Amino acid sequence: MKRPIHVLLVDDSPTVLAAFSAAFSASDEFVLLGAIDDSRKVLSAVTAQSPDVLVMDLDMPHLDGAEVTQLIMEQCPTPILIVTSIRQSAGDGHFRALAAGAVDILGKDRLVGIESNPYVQNLLYRKVRIVAGVTVFRRSRENQREKGVEPSSSTAPTLDPQIPESIGWRPRILAIGASTGGPPAIQALLASFEDMIRVPVVIVQHMSEEFMPGFISWFASNCRLPVVLATEGLQFLSGTVYVAPGDRHLTVDGHLTAHTDSTVPINGCRPAIDRLFASLADSIGRGVIGVLLTGMGRDGALGLKTLHGTGAITIAQNEATSAVYGMPGEAVRMAATSMVLPLEQIGPTILELLDGRRGRGKT
Repeated sequence: MKRPIHVLLVDDSPTVLAAFSAAFSASDEFVLLGAIDDSRKVLSAVTAQSPDVLVMDLDMPHLDGAEVTQLIMEQCPTPILIVTSIRQSAGDGHFRALAAGAVDILGKDRLVGIESNPYVQNLLYRKVRIVAGVTVFRRSRENQREKGVEPSSSTAPTLDPQIPESIGWRPRILAIGASTGGPPAIQALLASFEDMIRVPVVIVQHMSEEFMPGFISWFASNCRLPVVLATEGLQFLSGTVYVAPGDRHLTVDGHLTAHTDSTVPINGCRPAIDRLFASLADSIGRGVIGVLLTGMGRDGALGLKTLHGTGAITIAQNEATSAVYGMPGEAVRMAATSMVLPLEQIGPTILELLDGRRGRGKT
């Protein structure tokens, strides 16, 4: 029999603690270790009980969820799911928590009626299952991993010798897809770029629609490049980062113009990375650099393979630096990649490609 997932709850609301406790107690898949209403007690409880998942509110007195996450990831790394109300939360705490090491976020507003509604219960259960499967690492204040691949002290790495030199190859757009663990990975990747990059950057990040405005605001404040929401008919410009809107697919045509739609989800996702990558394969082809980062599931793998088949350069994050290796791992399994790289090497490699030192595809 599969071992149940051990959960520790943290929220300063007795009503929320009671509702979530009832939900977890209703399933044999979970063991509730406790319900804590004081954020100052969380670190000692985690140390003593070693939960598989910490389900924690963001907005609490004394220490907020981002501060607690920082302490936990420094001293006793534990997979953390932030569950918080968008209406009550202020500032960029959601994304500070993710940057500090929290695995994922879920809006409380989607969990109304959790005590009695099986659909709502299953939404929470699914998130906790995903978070429980993530391997987390100790992080210092500088947000470096204690384990895994260490940051490279060298300059841009030498590219895979299987990527041939290509006369006249000209990249036109950089496309990035990510899911679980994506926000800090994207931030780290783009932090390696200069203040100006000579192609547009387009991103699909799987995230609940209600968190998207906050994500873009947080991202813009932590990125040296301009960051904007991609909207219908927007013309993409070099040196700007465009983020797909929540709950709408994003495609890009040959004129680097954005199009959005609300057609059916792909791989259970909208926006879908596969949809973006497929549109770029059709409209631009080998002028694309496609990057697939950490994430649960398989979205983006087929699209990356389609891009790879056009002669585009395709990069997957490696397992050691991925919070969840589902999406990039599937791309590797499908032979969809030109390169598989640790996160800290992806940015320098892209800069090398954009400098024109290497290209790929047919001349």
